[in-house]
Amino acid sequence: MEESSRDSRSAARPEHIEVAKSLNNLGRYHQTRTEYAVAESLFARSLAIKEKALGPKHPSMAGTLTNLAFLLRTTGKYEKADSLFRRALAIREEVLGPDHPDVASALWQIANLSRLRARYTEADSLYRIALSIRERTFGVDHPRVASTLSSIANLKRDVGEYREADSLYRAALEIWETALGPEHGQVGWLLEHYALMHDLQKKFEESVLLHVRVVQIQEKTWGQFDPRILSALANHAGTLAGLGRAGAAARVRDRATSIVSRTVAAFLSAESRDSVVGDGSWYNLCRFGGLVGAASEALSACERSFAVSGDSIAIRRSRGLARAMTGDFSGAIDDFNAVVNSDPEHRFANLRRTWIAELEAGRNPFIEATVMQFLWVR
Repeated sequence: MEESSRDSRSAARPEHIEVAKSLNNLGRYHQTRTEYAVAESLFARSLAIKEKALGPKHPSMAGTLTNLAFLLRTTGKYEKADSLFRRALAIREEVLGPDHPDVASALWQIANLSRLRARYTEADSLYRIALSIRERTFGVDHPRVASTLSSIANLKRDVGEYREADSLYRAALEIWETALGPEHGQVGWLLEHYALMHDLQKKFEESVLLHVRVVQIQEKTWGQFDPRILSALANHAGTLAGLGRAGAAARVRDRATSIVSRTVAAFLSAESRDSVVGDGSWYNLCRFGGLVGAASEALSACERSFAVSGDSIAIRRSRGLARAMTGDFSGAIDDFNAVVNSDPEHRFANLRRTWIAELEAGRNPFIEATVMQFLWVR
């Protein structure tokens, strides 16, 4: 019986595996467009085919497990994501050995998820193991080492160990600027996180210079009117407000609001001509519109994002803000409750519970300071 099963599995392999590969690639395409419901279905189908044809511990299973786990993490399904990440790690350790760079990547993914869930000790330990593997494999000045250093820096920032975080950010920044150039998008991403660390300490004089540089890098990368620069503009406006420069902050927000408004109009026009606007495009406006004072436009974008991809914790996080800012407290409570219930141990679960309590009391908790918390509350 066992031999017959093995023969059947082998015979099914070529055709089935090609189908699985196609499904996986199609899933990755939809994931880049943040069309998460479609991507999740495709990854799950690919995984089921591979598991039936090759067995649950075959080396090629690790990639599909990781893709699906990453998607589940993005949509807030942390428990399922953690299980799949660990399955991928076990396969890679068994096949490749404990010191392979793919093992380091698997450890890094689990650490990222542990950090999101406030399991800081575990995350730190896993990051350090991944760092050690990458330093031995690639050398201490490799961009993958910088990526790990930046992850540890973000963790240290989260727990308030700012001195160590600062040192790690600087080390990662030096590697990336040397390897990629000072205006590379990855450098801009790191500078944005580094600036947020200064914002959390209310060191706005230092952070404002970093935010200006981030805006410049993103403008050069994507253009002055691209909605992908909204995050940088929202951060910059918040820092200017922290410095007491209300007029300058308002001008930056007005610019961001203008980008949101014109982009929403362009997307609606495109849809009226039967052109497809991906969920990722709508979600970006959903996520940042409320942060820059365009709550009504953000709410419209959130609803369109829901229409494209279905229910999503990621969308609910931002729709909750937009609903609160437009006076729909009941809807905001519903969204934030869904977010908290998706992972009660999330590192920001208690903060979100305070928002829910304020809304239930008929008060909008989102004054300027707490609105800006959305830039680092994930």
